[in-house]
Amino acid sequence: MPAKRFPSELSSLYPRHRLQLSFAALNSIYGDMSARGNIVPDDVLRMIFEELEVPAPASGTHHLLGDSDTVLENRRTLGRAACVCKAFYGHAVRVLWRHLDDLVPLLHLLSSFAEVGTGGHPARSGTYMVCDDISSAEFDRLVSYASHVTTVGMRKLRTSPMRDILAATWVHIGRQAQGRPLLPNLRELYWRWSSTHCCGLLYIVSPSLTHLTIMVDPNDGSRWEREAAFKTLLAGVFTTAPGITRIEVEARSSPTIIPATIIARLRSVRRLAIGGQLVTDTDALRPLATLEGLRHLVLGLVQDVVPSFIGFNDLESLTLVQYPRDDLFFRVLASQRLVNLKIGFFVIRSTSSVSRTCEVWAHAFPSLRTISCTFGCLNIPTHSEPLASHIQPLFALPTISSLCLRLGNGQCTISNADIHDIAMAWPGLVTLELSNASSRAADSEGLGVASLLDLALRCPNLKKLRLPLLEISWRDLANSDGYPLLDHGLQDLKLPNCKVEFDQYSLGALLLDRLFPHLKLQLRQSPLTVEPTSGWERLEYNIWLCHRARRQQEQRGRSRGAEASAAVLAQVA
Repeated sequence: MPAKRFPSELSSLYPRHRLQLSFAALNSIYGDMSARGNIVPDDVLRMIFEELEVPAPASGTHHLLGDSDTVLENRRTLGRAACVCKAFYGHAVRVLWRHLDDLVPLLHLLSSFAEVGTGGHPARSGTYMVCDDISSAEFDRLVSYASHVTTVGMRKLRTSPMRDILAATWVHIGRQAQGRPLLPNLRELYWRWSSTHCCGLLYIVSPSLTHLTIMVDPNDGSRWEREAAFKTLLAGVFTTAPGITRIEVEARSSPTIIPATIIARLRSVRRLAIGGQLVTDTDALRPLATLEGLRHLVLGLVQDVVPSFIGFNDLESLTLVQYPRDDLFFRVLASQRLVNLKIGFFVIRSTSSVSRTCEVWAHAFPSLRTISCTFGCLNIPTHSEPLASHIQPLFALPTISSLCLRLGNGQCTISNADIHDIAMAWPGLVTLELSNASSRAADSEGLGVASLLDLALRCPNLKKLRLPLLEISWRDLANSDGYPLLDHGLQDLKLPNCKVEFDQYSLGALLLDRLFPHLKLQLRQSPLTVEPTSGWERLEYNIWLCHRARRQQEQRGRSRGAEASAAVLAQVA
């Protein structure tokens, strides 16, 4: 009797190259063991079906449209596999229900759950509710599938339509559950709180919850009623799930004061993100400062903060969507351990404000390693200062490894002298990104090859480099043989406004290839079919030609070496 082959329904499991050996082994084992009347080992099936799981995206991110196609295809494959045999059913169902975009598919297991309308809201695809009683058999079936769910809502697109579940549905489910959480193994949850009367969140959270994201978007009640209802909701959630380590809260409606005293009860929280229209002031920061385990803090709207207390001593990462009006804010958040500082938008009010702010940062965060900030100004200044003069106070921090500054036009100038000062101050730089700045001051040399040489010689760990402009003169091209042949490990280089004198981009590429031979280029279009247009695209294309020529030369060298070795062996034989 011939051995059975692997079921054709699972042929779509094969596209990943790393699975080919596993499926080949399973096919052989399946055939051999089926001939003897045995079954495939359960561990083998478990590992194979686990490969079809697409992990939920990291906090604060959303998957791309291309990724959604992969998710849908994997779900179809798991659904087909669950219908093949009992051996596949358990593993396929467990992976299939592990990550849900929302709870509508799960509640559709109830025959009385249906769409009741769109509510007249153009952004909503529908409103759902349970329209009749739930039988014990149906609810047991629902609970069985719900036990596999670990993530809800973390994969939704920003443009995905919102589907509401009316509060009456949760009344039915709560009565059936009799105090038991609907999702006993839930780990991560994205929840949209759309009404002050909706308390469905209390029926699904469990003690296993570690990551909670809440979108505060109620469409009823006054501001006072919304704030009071939200506090009550969070108090109930935190009582059930005291082990939450990451919480993100965002409000889309009118400005709302965050319930800081309730959040402060989560002694295990390590990451706290407060965004949207939620307002952070002195009264809100004071109770949050008592969270000893807090390591990462994200704040949206920050009102005037009076530094009347201290805290946040163990903070490691701070992100501000908007810069506060007063630098006194950083006295409250001063931390000896903070290494990552990200400012979404900083409005410059005077030419000295940047330097003064950098001095505050250097004093408040002496262990700072990563700085990212976007600067903007209300009026373009008539006189621009060199970049080094603005960030001079930060040169006292030798631990800086990443500097990303996005500057408005006319705010400062960047020249070879500025890059030299940066390279001297921070030899451990890994990332340097400077954008949207004037390239030249009246008394400076501009930004040229000397800047790249400084970074190549003084920053051996540099992996990513962005400069707003680079001018390669004919003198640099003529003396290119005088530049050293380096083995620098820079991989990512972008020069949006690159100019090579006399359009000698091939010579410019040879010069850059001497300094950075390990660049990983990401050409937007095929250079063989579309001719580059901008200066950087032309330079990038010529660097790509240099890399291809070097690879061909290395292949010829290896081929000649192999031929020589073969000839020697033939003579010996």
